[in-house]
Amino acid sequence: MNGTLRLCLAVALVLLAGQSAAMFWNSCPSGNAMYARQTCTAYKACEDKLCLCGGATTAAAGASNLCVYADKPSCTMAAGCAAKFIACVNAASSDTSCATDLADLKASQVALAAGAVYNTTAEYSACKHAACVFMNQSAADGCGTAGIPYMEICPAPFTYTGSLTLGGASWSGVVTAAQTGLIAALEADLTKRFGFGVKVHNVTVTADGLTVVFTVKGSPNNAHIKAVIAEIAASTDAAWLASTKAIYAANGGTATDVTVKGLATFVAPTPAPATPTPGPTTAAPSSASLAWSLVHVVLAAAALLLVA
Repeated sequence: MNGTLRLCLAVALVLLAGQSAAMFWNSCPSGNAMYARQTCTAYKACEDKLCLCGGATTAAAGASNLCVYADKPSCTMAAGCAAKFIACVNAASSDTSCATDLADLKASQVALAAGAVYNTTAEYSACKHAACVFMNQSAADGCGTAGIPYMEICPAPFTYTGSLTLGGASWSGVVTAAQTGLIAALEADLTKRFGFGVKVHNVTVTADGLTVVFTVKGSPNNAHIKAVIAEIAASTDAAWLASTKAIYAANGGTATDVTVKGLATFVAPTPAPATPTPGPTTAAPSSASLAWSLVHVVLAAAALLLVA
């Protein structure tokens, strides 16, 4: 093995030693390179922000090392930084400086606007892989794969906003006694009904009952979402709100009193914001990424060692 190869291997092994969480890489979801490192200006800006977000002493230092940390961030911080990075790169795909480098990502965005189902796209798979690898490279103890909040890190780039009105005489008491549990139940029921991630931003008691403002993370032209909207708007049946009715009954109401009184027409879709709209619950991070190049360097160096 010549001096150059020895140096390459030494650098790779040092980096690997500092990233012991790489043991989880093989378990990360598979995905293509839509979010892989690029050299265009807008992408580099996102990369620098990602490193600084996690407290890196050096941002995007060198071709084989994404961030240099004095103290690695926690998994929670890494997830939040990853979410911001994904949102940034999604936006960068529309920047002229990245028209070539992020062409595949931009094409995916166009397909989503035309009605593709986000959860089944290569973009979603790429984001999950990117987030998983970054978090297991960067966090203090590695984050594994099971607990990574992919829905929060990799939300659909388009969001529908709606307002659901529920009938019932006891909502005031329920909101006062169990608002957090109520919101969680509503999110669970709505997510199950739509088949896409739902975020409840606000619940308000009115003369008509309870008004629920929520967003659905899905394509604005998705046929399934449109069908669910039509079904909910056409019926007062609240059988699908099982978790919500249970919270209602446990806090002074009668479950059979809960009815669906209306679903407001969804507003024109807009790209999902980098941070969620504040609501009664703690805001979750919205979008996020990766450093694949280190993986490639380590694997290549290991291969050189084996053949030396």
